[in-house]
Amino acid sequence: MGVSPNYAEVRNINVAQGRFINQTDDDLVGKWCLLARTWATGFCHVDPIGKVVRAETHEYQVIGVAERIGSAFGRRKTIS
Repeated sequence: MGVSPNYAEVRNINVAQGRFINQTDDDLVGKWCLLARTWATGFCHVDPIGKVVRAETHEYQVIGVAERIGSAFGRRKTIS
């Protein structure tokens, strides 16, 4: 999902590792991404920052990993 730099503030998303996209990233129209915490565990204890992930035919450089959001009604919530 494409988002603007203010998305993290609007959705109350905190970054556990790395950073969220900023205005410079948005101006450069690059292909960066923030991984959900659950997706970052797929890197098997390797730092995902700077790595490239593929979504279908597109590739994105990981610049951050989101903190776990918490739980609602006993179920974990994450960003996707």
